[in-house]
Amino acid sequence: MKRVLTALVLVPTITYLVLWAPRIAFIAALVVIGGFAFREFSAIASGHGLGVNPWIGTALGLVMLVLPSEHGVLLVLLATAFGAMMASLRLDDLRQSLPSAAALLLGLCYIFGSWWCAAVSRPRCWAGWSAAS
Repeated sequence: MKRVLTALVLVPTITYLVLWAPRIAFIAALVVIGGFAFREFSAIASGHGLGVNPWIGTALGLVMLVLPSEHGVLLVLLATAFGAMMASLRLDDLRQSLPSAAALLLGLCYIFGSWWCAAVSRPRCWAGWSAAS
């Protein structure tokens, strides 16, 4: 029941933010909701024994959000995949290195990739960030 009530509040709020809110409110929502969502994802992954750092994931996600082209986003994801695999080699149990790296990458694609698509789909969302404005 709690999830239904949350959905009843969040669906109209997010719809407004994506479609009609001022750009600064939309970007603030991207940052706040993305950060909380990745923190929740990290907690779920930790429950399964996977080491996903919520701070690193959120920072990488914010980098993804400011990139205006899909080429930059794919480059960040590729660099994250290699970096996460190298960093996960420090784990005590090396059997968890590949699943932990995959969980970080999945979280970035699932959470911040979705928000990046919302930002790109929103008319003229990033137009105000150019030097012409």
